[in-house]
Amino acid sequence: MGLFQLIMEHIIGTSSTPQMRLCAILCYAIKITIAFFTALWVTYLYIMYDERVKEIEKEEKKNGQESGNSADAGDSSNGSEKKVQLLGKVIVVVPYYSPRLVIQTVGTILRVFFHPCLIPFLIDLSNREKLVISLSFMFFDFIGVNYASNFDETIDPSERAPSQSHIVFLVTRDLTLHLVWISTISIASFIVWNIWTCKFEFTNSSFFLLILASVNGFIGGIFTGRGLNGCFPILEYYNGQGIIGDDIIKLDNIINDIALSFDYIMCFLMSLFSNITERFILNHKNSREYILSSNKGDLSIETVNALLMQFKGSL
Repeated sequence: MGLFQLIMEHIIGTSSTPQMRLCAILCYAIKITIAFFTALWVTYLYIMYDERVKEIEKEEKKNGQESGNSADAGDSSNGSEKKVQLLGKVIVVVPYYSPRLVIQTVGTILRVFFHPCLIPFLIDLSNREKLVISLSFMFFDFIGVNYASNFDETIDPSERAPSQSHIVFLVTRDLTLHLVWISTISIASFIVWNIWTCKFEFTNSSFFLLILASVNGFIGGIFTGRGLNGCFPILEYYNGQGIIGDDIIKLDNIINDIALSFDYIMCFLMSLFSNITERFILNHKNSREYILSSNKGDLSIETVNALLMQFKGSL
């Protein structure tokens, strides 16, 4: 992926934010494609390998087990159909661990939609300040993803009250995480809203944005890691309650592949939505209303030139 990103940056360029966005979108698209075909290939190998093992075992037991062999042959003919049915069951149980998919999606929103292209690249800062803030976000995001592995995601069924449904129990169990992501998304949305309105000056402070990016990077990394790590323990919880069978629990690798594929898809979609939002904001920042409101009546030479270009375009 690093080589592909390097090639795309040389072909497309990175001199402007739209070019960097296009490079990011292409990289995420390649990740999704690779993850999708990898999941298909692993599934195909799993089915084919399992069938061949059964055939070898049947050949070794051929002598003196004709009746058993005939029964095994019937099972072999239905093996592929059973595996396809199991895969269908794995997809059907995705809503069961949706509470952690929500947590994972919030991490993706912070890491792809808000940062680093909307915040801080659309804020009027120097290139050096934007670089420092972006690097700080990436660094703390890396720490957050690795720190998420320290949490024990095992679910204790005894903590559920008899009057609670399973979904309510799982949501309230992560109540702190939900409160954190609501607060974090609200603050990030406020920053983007202020980029549009220019009502508050403190959001343009490089120090404030550095702290915000560091905190959001750490939270986004933790949410992504805990979202991915917490999917399978939820299925184990439902298995302990007798709601999900052991045949699905045995397909843990495919379940993890589905969670990763979902993460790649959300990264791609959030990147597209972020790109659309960026274009709206950039078009608004080039308007006369924004130029006048953002400068608070202080018409510098650059401001006058920008207004002149606006009036020329309207003539």
